[in-house]
Amino acid sequence: MSILSNNIQLIRGVANLKQDEFADVVVPKNKKIKDEKKEIKNRRAIISSYESGVAMPKLVVLMNIAEFAGVKTEDLSTRLLSVHDITINSEKVEKKNKTSVSPDEVIKKIRQEMTLVNATLQVHGLKIINLESKITDKPFDEVFSDHQRKIEQEVKRLEALTDSL
Repeated sequence: MSILSNNIQLIRGVANLKQDEFADVVVPKNKKIKDEKKEIKNRRAIISSYESGVAMPKLVVLMNIAEFAGVKTEDLSTRLLSVHDITINSEKVEKKNKTSVSPDEVIKKIRQEMTLVNATLQVHGLKIINLESKITDKPFDEVFSDHQRKIEQEVKRLEALTDSL
């Protein structure tokens, strides 16, 4: 199992919710499914697939889970959370997901996080490039160009991801 699937299971366990109840809180409703029983089964299956690592949640769902658990979105997939990291938003449980994060809010949050990551990279990036240059005996400019290319590729990937929302 992945870090993400373990964290989703832990958050649902801390909240003491069944899979369909957890889905009510974090997964936007599928308006295409008219039959309520099918909708409940579908939503439970979605959470099950996330917890087993078979499927990856959409970014909107990740943000809803993070908000519900009181953790950073990036922490869901980058580190194993403990019970002490989680602060359940009980209001969301009571509201049963009457409001969810809009795609515009998702894009805004991604851009904010990208700006923060960019600032961090600028501060530490030159130090890393300088060290790598010394270790590999490559000229600084060559190492810098390699990193610049990798960053541009990642930016394109993230932009494509935000465009698909």
